[in-house]
Amino acid sequence: ASAKVGDASQVMKRPSMRRNEQTKDSLLRRIVESHYFDTFIMACIICYAIIIFVILALEEAYDEDDSESESIEKTFLIVEIFFLSIFITEIGLRIIFEGKKYLQNTWNLFDIFIILLCVAFAIVQLFQSGIGILRRLALLRLLRIVVMFRKVS
Repeated sequence: ASAKVGDASQVMKRPSMRRNEQTKDSLLRRIVESHYFDTFIMACIICYAIIIFVILALEEAYDEDDSESESIEKTFLIVEIFFLSIFITEIGLRIIFEGKKYLQNTWNLFDIFIILLCVAFAIVQLFQSGIGILRRLALLRLLRIVVMFRKVS
């Protein structure tokens, strides 16, 4: 008789667990589809663009062998990883909630490709020092900004 009571309590918990999962799913969906989410992503895009232009401006001013330039490079790498994390999260959430529709858009696929390349270069930059790598990333970063502004318009 006690086994039946235990089974009944598990059955009773399942619908509420499903409701909690559905509530979380609908909450995330409302967040991703909200104007505030788009505004947050746009603010991140603008900040990222500013940082890229600062990197491009500073790369000419610093010598590769300078310890100060190495410190600046590490700081920019940390900031870039932060923004890449936001963009990866955005893409992941949009894929979860839009599915094939999101992946059928050529601009979105190009955006995913650029983000993956940026992640790959950030990983390389973790293991390779020198301002020189920033020059190689400049075009890639600028492409990312073009894609982001394209998505917004």
